Amino acid sequence: LVPRLQYFWVHLAYFVSIILIGSLIFWGLEDKFDYIDCLFVMTSACTVTGLSSIDFTQVSGGGQTLVLIWILMGGLVNVSLV
Repeated sequence: LVPRLQYFWVHLAYFVSIILIGSLIFWGLEDKFDYIDCLFVMTSACTVTGLSSIDFTQVSGGGQTLVLIWILMGGLVNVSLV
């Protein structure tokens, strides 16, 4: 028998996975930042809090685009679809 998926665990797995994937991609794009800063930025983007531990004037266009995509993935519309 397949156990039923619960709302909480599905959302927790969604957020943890996109945060970890996004932070690794962001860290690969922006080699001048520590991984913990990339993890914090992507966590902030996914939870749509707007906090940042880095200066975004030093982030490349690709990195800024990635953060924008992760903001959209963590937004209310996408999270309600999960």
